[in-house]
This record gives sequence, structure tokens and C-alpha cells, in this order.
Amino acid sequence: MLQSPPGNWFLINEQLVEGLGQAELLQSWSCPSEFQATLVLNSYESNCLRDWLSQRWLAKSLEQTCIFELEYSKLHVSRLMLANNVLDAKEKFELWLQAVLSDRAKAAQSRG
Repeated sequence: MLQSPPGNWFLINEQLVEGLGQAELLQSWSCPSEFQATLVLNSYESNCLRDWLSQRWLAKSLEQTCIFELEYSKLHVSRLMLANNVLDAKEKFELWLQAVLSDRAKAAQSRG
């Protein structure tokens, strides 16, 4: 997925995800059924780029995501979602965040 200019999206929801970082749900101005879920990883997780990239091929929650580095070496995980309305998008967003947390916990157990 290509990153669209920030002006094409507006913030619907944001929350802190314990152990990972800041999560945001954005909605497209031009296509109201298109949403973008983004996880801005904390400094510890941002230093684990190789691990996140390897997990991208193993973890179901990271399928169809874009993992990239932006300002101040912050790692971003982004996923495009389609939903009929904001309520459905928020539900998908929450489920995705829980799946990412679960997959990261499984990955940590397999390493340790």
C-alpha cells in the first residue's frame, strides 16, 4: 500500500497500545469506506525492524501491512481496511490491534 498524503485522511480514533506504541485509525476523505489503521511503534519496538519484517511473513495480523520508518526513526505498521461505516471500522481496528499483540506475544515465546 502506498502512503497517501496526510491531507487525504482524517483521524477517527487513537489509543495507546501497551507494549507497542500509539495506534491511529484514519478515514479517507475521498472514499468514506476506506480506512487506514496505523501503529506507531515505541522506541524499543522501533529498534526491532528486522524482527517485525520477519514476523510479517509469519503473523496473520501483519499480512497486507506496510512497515516503514518515518521521522525520528519511528517504525510504523500500516494496514488499509474497508468498512461500511465508522463503527465497523473501529471494531475491525480493535480486532487487528488485539491480533498484533497476540502475534507479538507468540513470537516472543518462540524466541525465548
